[in-house]
Amino acid sequence: MIKIEVTGDAIGVLPALPEKLSKAMSDTAADAAQQLQDACRSNIAGSGNFTGEWVEGLTVEVELPPAGGFVINGYHSLGAMTRPHMYGATIFGNPLLWIPFSNAPEAKNIRARDYPGRLYRVDRTRGPPPLLFGVDDQLPKYTGLVSVTIPKRWDIEGQCKMVAAKIPDMLAQKLGM
Repeated sequence: MIKIEVTGDAIGVLPALPEKLSKAMSDTAADAAQQLQDACRSNIAGSGNFTGEWVEGLTVEVELPPAGGFVINGYHSLGAMTRPHMYGATIFGNPLLWIPFSNAPEAKNIRARDYPGRLYRVDRTRGPPPLLFGVDDQLPKYTGLVSVTIPKRWDIEGQCKMVAAKIPDMLAQKLGM
């Protein structure tokens, strides 16, 4: 989850905001939220093979608490599936993760157990991990790994800091300062 919070105390005003300041705050919040959503979506799209719901699933909303200020919250429709890309992670198999080979297009995005043809396993006594071969064409389709490390791919925190740093200038501009 993404969260940027600007309180009345943080900008040095009383909770009962004059109308001009209140409008400037809500306009600034809307603009900052749009900038944050655009920046985060651009970061996701530019960090690899992420399209569709991976990009469009990130949404940003604005809350305007009665005490003044605003809160910008960001959510992703894919929830916990996004965490490895935001922070990095190591995923362990039970006992193995079966990863498709890039030169086996028929296995791409298909789990080994859901592969449409029959597979057989080749365990090697030493060295490289086991392989799953297709019975029909005798070509390797998957390799078995104990774990896979996914590096941090998205810099959502950096995008939040960038937009948050612009908020004082955005507010000053809205107020005509």
